[in-house]
Order: sequence, then C-alpha cells, then structure tokens
Amino acid sequence: MPEAASPARADEHAVARAVARALDGARLPALVVSDLPLDLTGLDATLLATGEAKPEGHFRTVLLAVNDADELRRAVRRLPGLGWARTVAVVVADSHRVVPLRPDPAWPPLVAVEATIEHTRLEFGDRLEARPVLAALARAATAPAPGRWDSH
Repeated sequence: MPEAASPARADEHAVARAVARALDGARLPALVVSDLPLDLTGLDATLLATGEAKPEGHFRTVLLAVNDADELRRAVRRLPGLGWARTVAVVVADSHRVVPLRPDPAWPPLVAVEATIEHTRLEFGDRLEARPVLAALARAATAPAPGRWDSH
C-alpha cells in the first residue's frame, strides 16, 4: 500500500497550486518571493527567497507566498527592493478569510482585483513599487476581521 503524503508535503502542493492559480491570468514574467519549497516548473516565474536581492530583469507581477498572516508580516519586513510591477499578489496558505485592501490614493488606479481565501491579486493601471503594496496587504491580513473585537 502506498505511503500517505505527510501533511507538510500536502500543504506544499496546495501552496504551489495556489501560486499557480494566482499567476493564472497575471502579467508575466513574475517574481515569486517565498521561503517555501515551490516548484514553478512550467510557469514564467522566478523564485526568490525572502531577503535575497532581486535578480536582474523586469517582472510584471510580484507575488509573495507564505504560510500564514503572521509570516506575511514578518516576510514583508525582510523584503529587499522588489522593483516596479503592474500586478502585486499574495498567497497565504493557512488563511481563513480574504485579505482586504484599501488602496493608497497615491497608487495608480486598480483595474482588476481577484481576492479569494488563498490569494489576493491586484492589477493596477500603471506600474508601482511592489513592496509598499505587499506591506499594505500584510497590515490588512493581520488586522482583526471587520465586526470582530477582543473583549479582553
């Protein structure tokens, strides 16, 4: 009888599928920033570990993939300059809600938003620096859900 995949291995596959879905329809090539073991074979994407310097070249999409909202917040703090992109996305593997975002008025207008439990992808009308958008998504992901509060 074949051995069952470990939960961690199954999660890696789920994250890889979520990254592929987030990139489906995104502007390519993409820069995927993650410390997770992702196989991007067949995708027009370059994998970059969090904290490493951005490779040469232009990327039309920047995507940050993490395990959970707390890791998203920590990863954003360690990000180098990621350059400019028209599409910015996050994949949060262990999320139970959509990551909301109120765009900064200084940013170019949003032309498309795709927000699911597993990923949020924002396409702007013009290029903008990716890191501030990822920082805003991290703040939104770790904020209390609307209508909920801690009574302690």
